Amino acid sequence: MNINQFRQTVVGLARGTTFRVVCSGAAHGRLTNKDLTFTCKAANLPASTIGSIPVSFFGRKVNYPGDRTYADWTVTIIGTNTWKTYQELYNWQQAMNRSVGNYATSNNANNFKANANVIVYDQTDKVTMQFTLVGLFPTNLADVSLDWGNTDQEVDFTVTFAFDWAVMGNSSTADNELGKGATISV
Repeated sequence: MNINQFRQTVVGLARGTTFRVVCSGAAHGRLTNKDLTFTCKAANLPASTIGSIPVSFFGRKVNYPGDRTYADWTVTIIGTNTWKTYQELYNWQQAMNRSVGNYATSNNANNFKANANVIVYDQTDKVTMQFTLVGLFPTNLADVSLDWGNTDQEVDFTVTFAFDWAVMGNSSTADNELGKGATISV
């Protein structure tokens, strides 16, 4: 391959700065679409792993595809003067397990789950990639660094979510995989 072939093959680069995250169907109204959409400053496309099932045959190992598992998903959120997003995430965790009393506000674990879309755009604001994470809830609301020496910078914090599965594609693809009644927002 020469430089001209490379230039014809790579006509546009994906950029990691043109994305948004939209959370929908949040548990007990703990998080609104607007808050997570406009204050999320860093996220990843979800990681997944297909396990391997080795089967022995006459002294040789033959591998077969196993089950899919998903790693936890972490986002970085910009802190604002109102601390609204932080408070809503904290309250979401409180609903799942109270700090004092060690109980949940519902016996149905699905009441604590939401869906999130990670939407990636190109330079013309066209959607080029979308993942829907289904059944997520916050497992870790990380510490927030407060420091008198941190001048000229925003406060941010990370949140780690567990989720049930992810679907790649547009909302119609997700509808087909999730079934009727799914909450999908674009």
